[in-house]
Amino acid sequence: MAELPNPVTAALERFAARLDRLRVEDLPLYATRPLDAGAHRAAVVAAATVAREIDRTAAIQRATSTAADWVNVLYSRQQNYPEWVGATWGRATGTAEDRVDIARSLGEAITAIALGDVLDAAATDELLGGWSALAT
Repeated sequence: MAELPNPVTAALERFAARLDRLRVEDLPLYATRPLDAGAHRAAVVAAATVAREIDRTAAIQRATSTAADWVNVLYSRQQNYPEWVGATWGRATGTAEDRVDIARSLGEAITAIALGDVLDAAATDELLGGWSALAT
């Protein structure tokens, strides 16, 4: 099983550091739905094919699993946010479906970064979607 090259690992670490500064209510802004479902699906298939060909599938799966865990922890940690008056019980964090969409979208962005050295630019941009500002 191949590991990720050092520059790719460094890019993922920079991305993760930027993610850690986000608030839970900001996540849906980054996890936008693709405008062209066909192009998006083609990018997902291209990324899976390239990852398999260069033996990065397992490393990418570990990274995306860690990201999904991070989303859940962030939601849990920020669900009840202390304020001057008390806990913010009514904080809008979206639906369970929103959380799944965020985790999926974030996983695709991580895949794009993990394959950024070998995946074509169009597929990379498609997978990054709204997360692209955090990835550069």
